[in-house]
Amino acid sequence: MQLGFTYYISVFFLLFLVSFLSAFSVKFFFGFNAKFLIFGSLFFFIKVFSLVVAEENFSYRDILLPLRELLCFIGIIVISLYLKQCVVDIKKVQVFFLLFLTTILVLVISQYIFFSRGIYVGLPIDFFVINEATLSGSEKALRFGTRYRPTSFYGEPSYTSWITLSILTIILFRNEFNKIFKLKVIFVCFGIVLISQAVSGVLAILVTTLAYFLYYSNSNILKKIRFLIAAGIVFTLSIYLSEELQSRIYAILSNEDVSSNIRFLEPYLILKDMVNNANFFGVSNYSELMSIIDNAGFGLIIQYGVISIFILILLLKFVKNKILWLYLILSLNFNGTFFRFDKVLVISLVVGMSYCILKSDEKQQKRKIVW
Repeated sequence: MQLGFTYYISVFFLLFLVSFLSAFSVKFFFGFNAKFLIFGSLFFFIKVFSLVVAEENFSYRDILLPLRELLCFIGIIVISLYLKQCVVDIKKVQVFFLLFLTTILVLVISQYIFFSRGIYVGLPIDFFVINEATLSGSEKALRFGTRYRPTSFYGEPSYTSWITLSILTIILFRNEFNKIFKLKVIFVCFGIVLISQAVSGVLAILVTTLAYFLYYSNSNILKKIRFLIAAGIVFTLSIYLSEELQSRIYAILSNEDVSSNIRFLEPYLILKDMVNNANFFGVSNYSELMSIIDNAGFGLIIQYGVISIFILILLLKFVKNKILWLYLILSLNFNGTFFRFDKVLVISLVVGMSYCILKSDEKQQKRKIVW
C-alpha cells in the first residue's frame, strides 16, 4: 500500500497529470487520430473483460491495472500530438541535450571511480522507491568492493541507457542537426553505456547508430561499409579493453548474472507456463508477478497475451517512422513495465520532438517557441 501511495504522489505522476491535462482536447476524439484512441481502448477493455468472465476470484488490482495502462496509452497519443505542434529553438535543444548527456557521462565516470572505493555518489537511494529491490544490496556491494554499476541519476544502469537511447533517437531522427553534432552525441552515448556496463544499452545504442548510418544517412555505399567496419572494431575493442564488461557478458552467457536472469530467464519461464496453460489473453494474476518481471516486452506479453500484438501494432502505426519503430522495439528490452507514467513522458517527448518544428531564426517563427 505504501509503495502504491508513493507511486501516485511521485514527481512523474504529477508531471504526467499536468502534461495530460494541458494537452488534452476534445479534438483528439475526432478525425484521423480517433481510431488510435478507440481501438486502443477496445484492446485494454478486452483484457478487463477476459478477467471478469474467466476468473471467479479475480483481483481488483488486476482489473484496475489495465485501466491505468490505458490512461498511459492515451497519454502517449495525446501528449505526442500536442508536442508535434510546438515550435522549438534548435540551438537551445542542442545545448540542453549535449549538456545533459555530458553531465550523465561525468556522473557515471565519477560513480565508476568512487563506487570501487566504497563511496556512494548520486541521489539518495531512498528516492528510488520503485528500485528498492535492486538497490537493497548496494550498501553491501560498496562495503566489500563487489561490482556495483554506475546508475547516474536513476535507479538502474538499464534506465540510464534507455534515457540515453531516447535522446539519441531524437538527435538522429532530425535532419536539422548537422553530422558533427550527431557524432558528438553518439560518442557521448557510447561512453555512458560502456562505463555503465549496461549490455542492453550498448546493443541498443549500437543498433540505433548502425540503422541510422546504413539506412537514413546520405553517405554513399563505400562510406557506409567503412563505418560498419569501424563500428565493429570499436565495439570489439570496447569489450576487449573492459574487464568488467567481459565478466558481465561471461556471467550472462553462463546464467550467473542476476540482472540478466531477472530480465530474461524468469519472465521466459512464466511465459512458457502461460503458453502451456493456453492463457491467450495473458495471465490473470499479473499484479503478483510484476516484482519478478523486469523486462517491458516480456511483461507486456505476459499481461496481455495476443492482445499485446495489436497494442504494439497500433503504436507503431501512430509513430509512423521506422526509426521510431526501432526505438519502441528496443524500449521493450529495458527494465520495468512499458505503460508507466514516467515512460509515457519520455516516449511522448521522443515522438513529439521527432516531428515538432525546429527553428533558429526567431523572426521567421509564426508560433510561439516552446522551450
